Amino acid sequence: MQFSKLSEFDIRRRETAEVLERWVSGQSPVPAGQEPKGGLGAGHSEANAIFREGLDHYRAGRTSEALARWRRGLELDPGNYLIRKQIWAVENPEKFYQ
Repeated sequence: MQFSKLSEFDIRRRETAEVLERWVSGQSPVPAGQEPKGGLGAGHSEANAIFREGLDHYRAGRTSEALARWRRGLELDPGNYLIRKQIWAVENPEKFYQ
Protein backbone atom coordinates (compact mmCIF):
# COMPACT_ATOMS: atom_id res chain seq x y z
CA MET A 1 0.00 0.00 0.00
CA GLN A 2 1.26 3.47 -0.86
CA PHE A 3 0.13 6.88 0.41
CA SER A 4 1.54 10.35 -0.23
CA LYS A 5 0.84 13.61 1.56
CA LEU A 6 2.92 16.43 0.13
CA SER A 7 1.95 19.32 2.37
CA GLU A 8 0.52 20.25 5.75
CA PHE A 9 2.04 17.22 7.48
CA ASP A 10 2.17 17.69 11.24
CA ILE A 11 1.98 14.59 13.43
CA ARG A 12 0.65 16.76 16.28
CA ARG A 13 -2.58 17.32 14.34
CA ARG A 14 -5.31 14.85 15.25
CA GLU A 15 -6.27 14.43 11.58
CA THR A 16 -2.71 13.53 10.61
CA ALA A 17 -2.40 10.98 13.43
CA GLU A 18 -5.69 9.39 12.33
CA VAL A 19 -4.49 9.10 8.73
CA LEU A 20 -1.27 7.40 9.90
CA GLU A 21 -3.15 5.04 12.21
CA ARG A 22 -5.47 3.97 9.38
CA TRP A 23 -2.52 3.50 7.00
CA VAL A 24 -0.44 1.47 9.49
CA SER A 25 -3.41 -0.78 10.26
CA GLY A 26 -3.81 -1.59 6.55
CA GLN A 27 -6.90 0.54 6.01
CA SER A 28 -7.28 3.24 3.40
CA PRO A 29 -5.56 6.34 4.80
CA VAL A 30 -8.42 8.51 3.56
CA PRO A 31 -11.89 7.70 4.92
CA ALA A 32 -14.48 6.66 2.33
CA GLY A 33 -16.14 9.67 0.78
CA GLN A 34 -13.23 11.99 1.59
CA GLU A 35 -10.98 11.08 -1.34
CA PRO A 36 -9.53 14.09 -3.17
CA LYS A 37 -11.50 15.16 -6.21
CA GLY A 38 -10.05 14.20 -9.55
CA GLY A 39 -7.99 11.25 -8.32
CA LEU A 40 -5.01 9.95 -10.24
CA GLY A 41 -5.04 10.41 -13.97
CA ALA A 42 -5.40 7.51 -16.36
CA GLY A 43 -1.70 7.72 -17.26
CA HIS A 44 -0.42 7.63 -13.68
CA SER A 45 0.70 3.97 -13.60
CA GLU A 46 2.35 4.14 -17.00
CA ALA A 47 4.04 7.43 -16.07
CA ASN A 48 5.49 5.81 -12.93
CA ALA A 49 6.85 2.90 -14.98
CA ILE A 50 8.43 5.39 -17.38
CA PHE A 51 9.88 7.30 -14.42
CA ARG A 52 11.62 4.12 -13.24
CA GLU A 53 13.00 3.57 -16.76
CA GLY A 54 14.35 7.11 -16.64
CA LEU A 55 16.05 6.37 -13.32
CA ASP A 56 17.80 3.38 -14.89
CA HIS A 57 19.08 5.61 -17.70
CA TYR A 58 20.17 8.30 -15.26
CA ARG A 59 22.03 5.83 -13.02
CA ALA A 60 23.82 4.51 -16.11
CA GLY A 61 24.99 8.02 -16.95
CA ARG A 62 22.57 8.52 -19.85
CA THR A 63 21.10 11.81 -18.65
CA SER A 64 19.56 12.91 -21.96
CA GLU A 65 17.72 9.59 -22.31
CA ALA A 66 16.52 9.87 -18.70
CA LEU A 67 15.19 13.37 -19.28
CA ALA A 68 13.42 12.24 -22.46
CA ARG A 69 11.70 9.38 -20.59
CA TRP A 70 10.70 11.66 -17.70
CA ARG A 71 9.25 14.21 -20.10
CA ARG A 72 7.21 11.43 -21.72
CA GLY A 73 5.97 10.40 -18.27
CA LEU A 74 4.99 13.99 -17.57
CA GLU A 75 2.97 14.09 -20.80
CA LEU A 76 1.00 11.09 -19.55
CA ASP A 77 0.59 12.43 -16.01
CA PRO A 78 1.04 16.24 -16.05
CA GLY A 79 0.36 16.59 -12.34
CA ASN A 80 3.08 14.13 -11.30
CA TYR A 81 5.12 16.14 -8.83
CA LEU A 82 7.82 13.47 -8.48
CA ILE A 83 8.64 13.45 -12.19
CA ARG A 84 8.47 17.23 -12.43
CA LYS A 85 10.82 17.65 -9.47
CA GLN A 86 13.29 15.06 -10.80
CA ILE A 87 13.55 16.87 -14.13
CA TRP A 88 14.07 20.16 -12.33
CA ALA A 89 16.75 18.69 -10.03
CA VAL A 90 18.73 17.25 -12.94
CA GLU A 91 18.46 20.43 -15.00
CA ASN A 92 19.19 22.74 -12.02
CA PRO A 93 21.49 20.82 -9.65
CA GLU A 94 22.75 24.04 -8.06
CA LYS A 95 19.29 24.53 -6.55
CA PHE A 96 19.34 21.08 -4.93
CA TYR A 97 22.89 20.00 -4.29
CA GLN A 98 25.97 21.78 -3.00
